[in-house]
Amino acid sequence: MAGGVFVVLAACSDADRPPASSGTATGPGGAPLGGSSGSSGSSGSSGSSGSSGSLADAGGDGGLTTANLCAATPLQGDPVPELILAGEPPPALGGNITPGTYVLTELNAYEAALTDGGEQPGSRLSGFSGGGVVVVSGNLMQILTTRGGSASPLPAHTTAGISFVASGTSLETTAVCPTAGEKKTIPYSAVGNGLALFIDPAHRALYERR
Repeated sequence: MAGGVFVVLAACSDADRPPASSGTATGPGGAPLGGSSGSSGSSGSSGSSGSSGSLADAGGDGGLTTANLCAATPLQGDPVPELILAGEPPPALGGNITPGTYVLTELNAYEAALTDGGEQPGSRLSGFSGGGVVVVSGNLMQILTTRGGSASPLPAHTTAGISFVASGTSLETTAVCPTAGEKKTIPYSAVGNGLALFIDPAHRALYERR
């Protein structure tokens, strides 16, 4: 990632990217937003590493500061397979994000529908899996992500921190750590206990508040 790591979801290189997917999904700074590739494109600092494999409890939902946003924190939840879907992703809805700990539950990659009258393939697995946790406290987010091939254990996760301001159906974000300053606009939906982050036009990561 050019500049600071702004992980808002997961990790694979351009060469490893599933062909049906339109590109590696990245958050501010080029790192994955919750479930689409982490070291896509150019890469920069990887952030703090946590434990790999299946995920233990993430910390509480309060007490985040700019000083502890990138403190080492274990993941929570199970690895989530990435699903490739035909067509466009649903529109971002915006909404109020309730403070708390959100665990990755779904990774979606979207591909354009066929226009030549051929049979449109149904949903299928991309061959990649990811794990992720987003902790929200005030206007700060701590983002833990990992991504790898579904046939292998997930690699150690990375940790990044951002500040954000909701504007319509998007979050205007600024990287805090591990490298500060990069800005990015991230469409999102916050409905009930769910949080969807639209990593790019072809990738979406869904989290559930625990």
